[in-house]
Amino acid sequence: MNFIKPSSILSYSWYLVLPAMLLTSCKKFLTIDPPVNQLVKANVFTDDQSAQAAVTGIYSSLNSLMGPLNFCASGNADDVEYSGSDESYIQFCSSSLQIDNSYIASAWRYLYKSIYDCNAALEGLTGSKLSESLRTRLTGEVRFLRAYCYYWLAGLWGDVPLVLTTDYDKNQSLPREKVALVYAQIINDLTEAKALLTNEYYGAERAYANKATASALLARTYLFLGDWEKAESEAGLVISDNQYQMADLAVTYKKGSTETIWQIEPSALYTAVGLQYVPWYVTSVPYWPLAATLLDAFEAGDERKTQWIAKTTVRDEDYYYPYKYMATIHERTEKNEYVIAFRLAEMYLTRAEARAQLNKVNGTNSAESDLNIIRGKANLLPLTGMGKEAALAAIAQERRLEFFSEWSFRWLDLKRTGKATAVLGSLKGSNWSEDDLLWPIPFAERQANPFLEQNKGYE
Repeated sequence: MNFIKPSSILSYSWYLVLPAMLLTSCKKFLTIDPPVNQLVKANVFTDDQSAQAAVTGIYSSLNSLMGPLNFCASGNADDVEYSGSDESYIQFCSSSLQIDNSYIASAWRYLYKSIYDCNAALEGLTGSKLSESLRTRLTGEVRFLRAYCYYWLAGLWGDVPLVLTTDYDKNQSLPREKVALVYAQIINDLTEAKALLTNEYYGAERAYANKATASALLARTYLFLGDWEKAESEAGLVISDNQYQMADLAVTYKKGSTETIWQIEPSALYTAVGLQYVPWYVTSVPYWPLAATLLDAFEAGDERKTQWIAKTTVRDEDYYYPYKYMATIHERTEKNEYVIAFRLAEMYLTRAEARAQLNKVNGTNSAESDLNIIRGKANLLPLTGMGKEAALAAIAQERRLEFFSEWSFRWLDLKRTGKATAVLGSLKGSNWSEDDLLWPIPFAERQANPFLEQNKGYE
């Protein structure tokens, strides 16, 4: 095959002249000759270079999900507050989500757009005349990407339509499938991805999925489902891979971090996460200041509080904000931060929780030994001699402090452990109810597909 230099995911953008090239339209393709500046399913996968470009485009499109899956879901929980006036953002922090919330509509739309692109890619890769090694790798990557999208849909909405084809006539009226079936599809896709992918990365920045990436999402999924033995096993596979090493706090979120398993390249010199969390000017109040309950949760001497959190003072009032990603609109030189989707610390804490649930709490190869690797990185003393419940509480605390403001960790952790109401009920006030555990199905989607039933509490 002709090797394509993977210098940057975005370097393929010249292939993506029009949206139709990446198969982003969920409408039927017409049987007419395509314009010369478009690629459609019939000819995207006829050579290695255009096939790689099409799949690269799916990775790039994930940038559209940064807002809803990071600060919006953090607002659902108790990591951050919101200081602005955008009503759609306010709804997350106040547990008052509406069916026309623009960020929820955007997340649903882009997740299903990416799933459609994955389905189109899988159909195009089947029987294509690509080099066998490329077809195998791309098929594995696309199966992972589809599972990744469904992971978020299941976690945030519960039952969702299971779209596995590009057939518009079939897809336009699909009902919601039970969430157990969605998770079964996620596991199936990831199992297939593991079989197709190798431990090697395509490219230098860990921006494309490999076998360990599939294992990382499997570990996360099994943890969510309470399948402790499989969660322990999949996390252990990643931990045992020597290409991943715990990184110093100061470089954990840099693009060359040894802790990164998979990261998403931003479309600019800064990440969308840093753009929202870090004030643009010294006189600016942070959009998403950290909640006092989070700040108070850090132990004395925890270096995550000093290295991953910054302070600004505006009109004599102090505000603290996430400073994991530092670059903002003022970055003009180089792209030094990607958005990390999976990192080694998660695998240690996943295995720690699974081991605690399996009563492997103390000693070597235990929940304690995994937990203390994370605590050691933060310059905290090890914990020993804990019982099962104390270990689970300590692991939950470390997950909160390690992953604050990252993706939807805190929100999904509170949901899966059944502690959301106990923690958030008093913080969110009278607006809070168990119905808030799921996001509403967007109004426009139910208008287009009357077979989509609404989640309880949003009718």
